[in-house]
Amino acid sequence: MRGTPATPARSTRLRQRRALLAPALALGILWLTASPGSADPNADIGDNEVVIRDEDKGGQHGGRPTPPNDNVSDPGSNQPPQPWTQEVYVVACPVNGPSNPTDALCTGAVNTCPGDEHRIRYRVYTRLMSPSGEPMSSWTFDRMVCRGADEVEPGVQEPVVTEEDVVDVARTAAPPPVIGSDPGTRTYVNVPTNFFADTGEQTVTLTVLGQAIAVAFTPTAVSWDFGDGQTGTGLGLAGAAVGHPDAVEHAYRRGGSVDVTATVTYSVTFTLPGGSPTTIPGQVTATSQPLPLRVSEIQSTVDHVG
Repeated sequence: MRGTPATPARSTRLRQRRALLAPALALGILWLTASPGSADPNADIGDNEVVIRDEDKGGQHGGRPTPPNDNVSDPGSNQPPQPWTQEVYVVACPVNGPSNPTDALCTGAVNTCPGDEHRIRYRVYTRLMSPSGEPMSSWTFDRMVCRGADEVEPGVQEPVVTEEDVVDVARTAAPPPVIGSDPGTRTYVNVPTNFFADTGEQTVTLTVLGQAIAVAFTPTAVSWDFGDGQTGTGLGLAGAAVGHPDAVEHAYRRGGSVDVTATVTYSVTFTLPGGSPTTIPGQVTATSQPLPLRVSEIQSTVDHVG
């Protein structure tokens, strides 16, 4: 996972502690000793161990959903937000743990990373988080990594939120249109029925991988399903006269009951943490609740012959 860059003060402290630790290393003396019961039985490796796994574990990099879900869903498919994995980087010393991820150093953290004396060994713990950012499991040891003091700051790492992450959540939160018809919920065969949708630009604050992001939904198109196999497009206009240029009209050819729906397509605008505003068009849709409509036939009767 890409860690939050360490602050200059933090990096300086780590380098200074390395310098203070060097004489102790030459004498073979531990700068810090383990407290009773403080070692992690799953993760602690002796100071002479030099085989260190130094790669990120696939599928949990960057705080992405677990299991991996890197593919953008098809437009219009409202996938629920997925749980995601939170990480904490802990300097690999017995006195440090996921609940107290301090930068205390020991020989096991600074003398076992091969190839670069300026790298520090970290334990990485993970836990599963709900889409809204609540813990769903306890911290579990995941892997060992070696990193430079300037590459990562001990502690919980902010997940890397991507455009795809925001769009996935926006699909589930897109406001559906409210629709209506003239004349009411009953119409007649071969009589133009007027349909209209109430929708507009809205800004909603969404929680994406535990972070609050404001998303502006701007409608760009409205499509209609008239319930008899026929479709149309347009926002429509309540109370529009027959033939009005802004009207969405449809005449049914036979009687019966139908359910009418409208689907609005949105462009979404948001700002990723530390980024600039981004607009994603055409990938987010929302469909209205069905509008039940009764289509009746007009019967003509002759009651007088002249």
